[in-house]
Amino acid sequence: MSFCQKNKEVVFDPSMEMLSVINKIEMIRRRLIKSSGVNWYIKTNGAILIAFLVLLYLLFGSSFESYIDVVSIALFSYFFYVLYKIKTALQRQHSIYIQQVILPMLNGVISASRYSRRGCIFTKYQREFTNAFPKLKVENSEDLVEGKINGVDMAFGEIQIRPDLGTVIYGNRSNTTSLGAVFRLLGNAFDKKREENSYFCFVADFNKRLDAYTVLKSKSIDFPLKINTLSSKKILLENRKFNETWETYSHNEVESRYILTPSFMEKMLNINTILQGYFWFQDSKIMFLGNFRNTEVNLFDIDIDKSIYEQTKATYMAIHQLKAIVNELNLNSIIWKS
Repeated sequence: MSFCQKNKEVVFDPSMEMLSVINKIEMIRRRLIKSSGVNWYIKTNGAILIAFLVLLYLLFGSSFESYIDVVSIALFSYFFYVLYKIKTALQRQHSIYIQQVILPMLNGVISASRYSRRGCIFTKYQREFTNAFPKLKVENSEDLVEGKINGVDMAFGEIQIRPDLGTVIYGNRSNTTSLGAVFRLLGNAFDKKREENSYFCFVADFNKRLDAYTVLKSKSIDFPLKINTLSSKKILLENRKFNETWETYSHNEVESRYILTPSFMEKMLNINTILQGYFWFQDSKIMFLGNFRNTEVNLFDIDIDKSIYEQTKATYMAIHQLKAIVNELNLNSIIWKS
């Protein structure tokens, strides 16, 4: 697999082996979202429907005014069963997608990369995240990636948070189809998960001290979690477009301006097209908590409504943008204190 850069524009150029896997999963995805996919599951599981109708009649038939009520409940239940089968059919490709697409992609961007489906980013960075978000109660996270970017330690992963107390909960967010709303309702009803409160987290540790606690907040969204600005004041920078996109807070305006160079602000404008949320600088680290724009699935999960190639490309672009920010900061020797 190769990733190249032409005229300073990143190009996603997957290998033939990776394209073969992507195309195979894409064929399955297209079959499932068409009516033929639904019909196939209905026909192949027809015996289950018949058995379910008989069972409902034996158990509840005498309790209903007519058998039509029994049939209605059975058909309604079976409809959800078919949707569940369609969803899980694509998710069976998830391990293949991770092993043969995502991991090679990560190895092309991050050195010494390690992936853990159930890894917890907060095991190592709980203090930093809870200092920034005092109401965040850490229980679990998933899709942990660790590695290095030009010698800088980095990690990213995903969590799910309830909006009440900011409590992280277990599990994955449901994928969506053209009947995505139904899947979301099913996920919330059976799993009590709130996919709209799933967050992506990123940490890069430069192992050098930074004197300015600085926060950048996307203006385009309103998170239920509010970051602790530590009595920092809001500052305006010379880049008007940056000020329209990001709110900046810092307790040391001079130091924050050393961080927010024109080149860094341009990279932040680029990443704003992919990620939205909070970036903040604390001690030796830059950290992020937020979510991806234009998607309703977890990190590395498969969105049944979107091209697999485009999903993979978007994931690579997001990781590359984070890498560009880390490289920019790593080269800025003025901001680091011994």
